[in-house]
Amino acid sequence: MLQSTESSSFACDLKKWREIMEAYENGGHAYHATMPTDGLKNFRDVMKETQGLGFEAMKEAQIDLGNKIRAILEEHGYKSVAADGYKSPGVIVSYTNDPAIKSGAKFSQAGMQIAGGVPLKCGEPEDFSTFRIGLFGLDKLTNIQRTVETFSRLSLLFKSKKIARARRFSSYTGSLRSHLNFR
Repeated sequence: MLQSTESSSFACDLKKWREIMEAYENGGHAYHATMPTDGLKNFRDVMKETQGLGFEAMKEAQIDLGNKIRAILEEHGYKSVAADGYKSPGVIVSYTNDPAIKSGAKFSQAGMQIAGGVPLKCGEPEDFSTFRIGLFGLDKLTNIQRTVETFSRLSLLFKSKKIARARRFSSYTGSLRSHLNFR
């Protein structure tokens, strides 16, 4: 199966990395880039841990966690950029008009790291403003209640500025989804 794949990524081309590995295993050598062996080993270890927890159970936990965190954001007026049916359970991108939320500064002050300001790069207005929360890690998936409670406490930071322009951006992304053949 791996042999039939085509990657557009230099660093994440598993077929190429396998060829490099096989060259060394067969006593030869090859060069693609400095192999991130620690990253590959860590990834393998996490996959084994995930397998032990159950892939299906972790998938369901990811969906549950994503739905709960998204609900907290929407409760506070932070509308999702993604349309219904396209909302990722692992990455949540929401609109904001608060520069300290867009930059991640408010999250940082509370001890949480997020990806600030996520541009779509497809002609959005200059004042388009979003933030992204990545719900990655088995620590979050194996303790959803703790993760949700922690995030709920942080959500108090959001009360200073609600989304005033979400409707405008919503109509923009709605027309964008139509243009890109999304529902």
